[in-house]
Amino acid sequence: MKKNYLLRLLTLGIYFLPFSFFYSGCEGVAFNKADALKLEKIRISKTKPADSIDFVSDSTISVADTARRINSNEIIDTTSFSYKTNEIAQKIVQHALMPTKESISAIGITQIFTNTFGRVFIIMSIIFSVVLLITERFFRHKNKLIRNLLLLNTLCVISFIIDGFISKAELMYGVWCLLAVLVLQLYLEIKRNKIKT
Repeated sequence: MKKNYLLRLLTLGIYFLPFSFFYSGCEGVAFNKADALKLEKIRISKTKPADSIDFVSDSTISVADTARRINSNEIIDTTSFSYKTNEIAQKIVQHALMPTKESISAIGITQIFTNTFGRVFIIMSIIFSVVLLITERFFRHKNKLIRNLLLLNTLCVISFIIDGFISKAELMYGVWCLLAVLVLQLYLEIKRNKIKT
């Protein structure tokens, strides 16, 4: 039983691994490297070399903005406890959504994935994983329920993978780890039922 419970915990941890490539820029977002390169080329083509006149006007604006902030007492105390706590919390949330600079986790997919079907499948998978964790802990004799939940969870992940290929999203190792762990759990559950019968 402990082995199954640890596998359920591992499953929940996998949702924080990179699931899909993600690039965000001024021109838009991309879920594969080819689209990210196109967006980067568009951004580079739109930028022009800075003239000396533009530089002067920009620096004047920034100096004026700085003076305005100082005058309106908008100086933030970066040494305060609340500022540090807020900064740490923001880093944790950002890391949970984007484990690396060019990827999003399953948690991030629920927030920023463009394809609604993909988001729904991952949300359902997360819900099934939480229910499985609770079921394994408190309803150990509900083998059929556990097996059906595992099957539904696996189907949700497979549906997300198919949806990812259709929407040309570049899937990363988090999805494949999740699928492998779910298939392993399903196999162990079927094997456990065969031993009992």
